[in-house]
Amino acid sequence: QKNIWIGTGNGLYRMREKEDKISFEKIPLRTEPADTLPDKFVNAMVSDYKGNLWVGTYNGLFRLTVAPDAVTTTGWFSVINNRLSDRVVHSLTVDRNDDLWVGGKFGLDILVNNAERTVFLKPQDGMASELVSALFAASDGDVWIGYNDKGVQVVRAEHVQAANRNPVFE
Repeated sequence: QKNIWIGTGNGLYRMREKEDKISFEKIPLRTEPADTLPDKFVNAMVSDYKGNLWVGTYNGLFRLTVAPDAVTTTGWFSVINNRLSDRVVHSLTVDRNDDLWVGGKFGLDILVNNAERTVFLKPQDGMASELVSALFAASDGDVWIGYNDKGVQVVRAEHVQAANRNPVFE
């Protein structure tokens, strides 16, 4: 199925081709237990190796399960529900281990093993700064971290798997 995901200041949209027709639909991003947070400004999106779509917003991180005829929110992660260190998500990437790296205003979260466990990293752990504005998982396994005020840093492939314990930043 061909999907184009569009993140806007007003939420998430999916454009897709089905039976030679183009459809455009708004995809609800729902919090738990009730959807009480209005600001769903989409900052970042990434797909993991399991086919989940992760959407970073001003009000947390959403995990979506995508099926041919339905898109369902299967997880919401935020400081509000103690599942993330920050409310605002600036950047996302997935490493070779299928762990999700989440950049925010106050550091970096790594959601390990499909979010069974979250590791929070901050400057005291070796990061150049708190504000992570960009993340990129390279094909060689390195994870690159871009900061708003301190340039770029890399976690080499041989240290990425250990990042959920004690990463080595260069």
